[in-house]
Amino acid sequence: MTTPAVSEPQHRSEQADHEPGHPRRWAVLGICVVCLLVVWMDSTILNVALKTIQEDLNATQADMQWAMSSYTLIFAGLTLSFGLVGDRYHGSRHRHVTLQALDALEAAAMELGRPVDPGLTRRNVTITGAEVPTSPGTPVTIGSVRLEVVRIAAPCRLLDEAL
Repeated sequence: MTTPAVSEPQHRSEQADHEPGHPRRWAVLGICVVCLLVVWMDSTILNVALKTIQEDLNATQADMQWAMSSYTLIFAGLTLSFGLVGDRYHGSRHRHVTLQALDALEAAAMELGRPVDPGLTRRNVTITGAEVPTSPGTPVTIGSVRLEVVRIAAPCRLLDEAL
């Protein structure tokens, strides 16, 4: 049983060649790797310089440990904060919604010989009385919300395990 993942309408050029996954996922991975290397190098430099800093500032071992820990905590806090800002304001231009037909769930229940809870499938919307569109680019209207099919989504692994 497959169900379509739909989203708000996009530009035609994005609809034609839609692939699963973020289109710039490798660039994002590269940026994350470079950032991790910079942090690692910076921490290494700070660790090498700790002896000189301790002598110049007449700091105790506890003071130096506090300096290193505060540096790490501040960096972690900024990383999380800027990650959230990036996700919220510079993330995907559309939100995915997954549709499933109640008729298909009932057919699966008949085949399995037991009921299938719609919430078990982790789909967002269960529809009745209509066929679920599967062709990319097909518009779907639910109430006052207009969506557009972007791809077919396979059942999730958790559904396979639960059934």
